[in-house]
This record gives sequence, C-alpha cells and structure tokens, in this order.
Amino acid sequence: MFSLYKSVSIFNKVSAFLAQALNKELLWTIFVEIRAMFQKSDPRYLLNTIYVDDYLVYISKKIRDEDLLDVKAKLKNVNIVE
Repeated sequence: MFSLYKSVSIFNKVSAFLAQALNKELLWTIFVEIRAMFQKSDPRYLLNTIYVDDYLVYISKKIRDEDLLDVKAKLKNVNIVE
C-alpha cells in the first residue's frame, strides 16, 4: 500500500514526538481510542475482537519499559531527507 500523499516533514515530526513521549500509557491510550472507533460498526467490531483486544493484553503484560526505551533511542536517530 502506498499513501496518497507522502510528507517527510510530518514523518520527522511524528517520529520526534514518539521518541520523546512513547510510553505504555500512550500506547494504551492509542489502542483504546482505536478500539472505541472499531466498536461503532459491525465489520470493524470483529477486527477489534481479533486484533485490538489482543494488543491491549500484550501491551499490559509483555511490553517492558526497557523495550520502549530501546525504541525511543532508535527513533531519535531516524531522520528522513527528501
């Protein structure tokens, strides 16, 4: 899949934000919001049941703070240039 519009500056801003703010609470909030959106229609409800609920369990039980610190460090070194 290819996006219709590609913005290097948006990517750099998002990766910089995640490098600064990434933590379990942020991940949890993002997936809970996705879950709420998926519950509004029947086909998406099935995706919610299959995938998003499993990710919420995975985030709460398996992801360690050290793993997130590693991802944050790698994100700080990412910079895409056109």
